[in-house]
Amino acid sequence: MTAHRLALRGCQIAVSLGLLTYLVLTVPMRDVLAALLSANPAWLVISFTLVGGTNLLAALQMRAILAAQGMVFSVGQIAGINLITKFYGLFLPSYLAGGVVRWHHFSKPEGKRAQALAAMIFSREVEIVTTIAFGIVFYYLATSSGSAGSAIATLMVALAAAVLVVLLSVSRAPHAALRAGLTRLPFPHHMTAHVLKVSQCLVDFGRRHRAYHLQFLALCILRNALGVISFICFARALRIAAPAMSLGWIRAALDLVLILPISIAGLGVRDASLVAMLKHQGVLPAAALAFSFLLLARTLFVALLGGIVEGLRIYHGVAPGLVHPRLNPRDG
Repeated sequence: MTAHRLALRGCQIAVSLGLLTYLVLTVPMRDVLAALLSANPAWLVISFTLVGGTNLLAALQMRAILAAQGMVFSVGQIAGINLITKFYGLFLPSYLAGGVVRWHHFSKPEGKRAQALAAMIFSREVEIVTTIAFGIVFYYLATSSGSAGSAIATLMVALAAAVLVVLLSVSRAPHAALRAGLTRLPFPHHMTAHVLKVSQCLVDFGRRHRAYHLQFLALCILRNALGVISFICFARALRIAAPAMSLGWIRAALDLVLILPISIAGLGVRDASLVAMLKHQGVLPAAALAFSFLLLARTLFVALLGGIVEGLRIYHGVAPGLVHPRLNPRDG
């Protein structure tokens, strides 16, 4: 690991430990523990069930975009790769866990590196745009006293903007401009060639029937909707009475903050963000911190499943999600 990466990792650890230390010293931990122990089991069951549903939809999303790039994966394989990514995300920087690890698994079977990278770029782009759109809509619904018609209009505008960004990312004109710009810059030839290949893969996807794009976007919207419902259910499990619309935009804001590589697995940043945002909804810091710890437990649970999948994959020597493994070398 280079000095730059070590310094970045050190800063992330400092941010996580600093924020956690501050919260532990300022928030009554006895009240946090009491809130966790009094969590409603029924709401927790519903919440974790919805987590499973969102992970399944994420696998369906990725299968749709990979298939459009000519790459065939089963839903089980993609779900396994996503779980493994969550596992490595506990101790690897997000760009390694969410980027390099996933790219390795998606590109390895058929050697389609550019196609896999293009699929991941497109997927992340749509995810961010959809999250922003959800945040805008829920913030409007939470703060506006307008009519139902104006709320629907806001929703349609936000979703239309999301669709526009998605379509622009796979249209020819922006990539033609990128190609023209790269040819004028003194970058190494092999680097330019790789970037142009990924760019061409995105353009090729843009030439597909709009049904592919709409299917992917619909799955992304549905998955975000389930994610919001799951978030609200976790809050209700702790008897947090903040309005559902407010929890919707808070969830979107939290997801966007956690994308930033400024902490270790979101520790500290998640907690401080929830305490700050829920304070304006009349939620006590102890309840907000208990909520954050519950979300951390969700992350750890999913990561634990990913660790089991990775252990089985390494032991059997198969791709994630395969039902019938090849003969274990140790058995030979």
